[in-house]
Amino acid sequence: MTYFKGKNEIKSIRRLISERIKYQTQSYIREDEDEAPPQVVDFNFAERTLYGRVDRQLNPVIPNEIFLFPLMSTNNRVNTVRIMNFVGQQFKDLESHYIRACRLGVIPKDDPIMSTLQAKRGYESPTDLFNTYIPTVMDVYVNDFLASREQQVDNFKDFLYHFPEFMERMSQAFPVTFSGFQRSNHSSIFTSGLAIDIGEIPFGDDEMKEELMFTKPAFQYYVNLARQYGFSVNKRNPSVLVSDLAGPATIVYRNNLNLSSINSIFSKQYIKTIDSDLTKFIKMLTDYYNSFVTKFRFKQVLDICLDRTVIENYTREYININNINLYYNYIIYLYFFTRNIEERKPYSDSQIKTFFETAIRIGKKSESAMMNYIDDQFKAVYNQKDGSLTYYNEKLQKQFDND
Repeated sequence: MTYFKGKNEIKSIRRLISERIKYQTQSYIREDEDEAPPQVVDFNFAERTLYGRVDRQLNPVIPNEIFLFPLMSTNNRVNTVRIMNFVGQQFKDLESHYIRACRLGVIPKDDPIMSTLQAKRGYESPTDLFNTYIPTVMDVYVNDFLASREQQVDNFKDFLYHFPEFMERMSQAFPVTFSGFQRSNHSSIFTSGLAIDIGEIPFGDDEMKEELMFTKPAFQYYVNLARQYGFSVNKRNPSVLVSDLAGPATIVYRNNLNLSSINSIFSKQYIKTIDSDLTKFIKMLTDYYNSFVTKFRFKQVLDICLDRTVIENYTREYININNINLYYNYIIYLYFFTRNIEERKPYSDSQIKTFFETAIRIGKKSESAMMNYIDDQFKAVYNQKDGSLTYYNEKLQKQFDND
């Protein structure tokens, strides 16, 4: 009989909340302790949700795939799971320790998950995920939102004109910039190259976590050994190990690759999403405009001539991404406007206009400098958002002040 019964399938909101609170407050806690061990980390709290997906300066980042390490499990030599290089060595040493412990009888030999650790899920390409995700938003723009406005769209300029209204309706829940995507819940910690799943237990099934891990004799051994090799255990899913970049054990593995600091990890082995943001944004807009043209190639125009109504066919023209200069400034404005929505609108329309004018001036000298300037405006307000660590600290301070 399981104690934790939370499942996403529970229809009663009240019961589901109750079960999630029970799991959040009581999982991992042993009878002789008051709290979970320090290596158990809630990666769904505040900025931790972005762990490995942003660098220390809060720039959204993705791994440079040349630094990924293929994990060849002891029991599965054809495993294709990849992970960041130093994390791969961490896991191999952890796996080897487990094999020795199992042979010595320290842990059971018949546990399907914890007798021999096997990486079943690792790095997931954020670019591939983004390319799969974008149609879920842009198909709605073309096939639903613009379909009812088809007569108002003659060209690419008209296509762009309606985009802000669409994004306002979609809100921050559906980002379309690569940076916005990587900071959203449509991406995940697995795009960081720092997380390994050994059990493939669904995040939303608390009963399965208890049955397959919490109640097993080897569980505490697993949690303690994870810390020894520089891993945190994801509180929301015990089968997910995440490299603790600042942990003493991880430092040894980092130093072996001349990664002396956390900043050096991100500067040497990760790529800022802002570097490809504009290219992806422009391609998305042109691709989906051309998709609109394919679907609505001809437009009928009614013209009254000498008391006669004449129907003429207007042919919409495709646009070539290489001939985008005419619309460049407006696309930059759209990008800024869209990022503002994705970041929950920290700036007013007038502020966006001022920032945009400055960005265009910078862009005349360097497009890269312009994009970094835009990104800097949003980084400046990240810590002011509801749900950030700053938000919780200020909320706690107010509580203390009122006591």
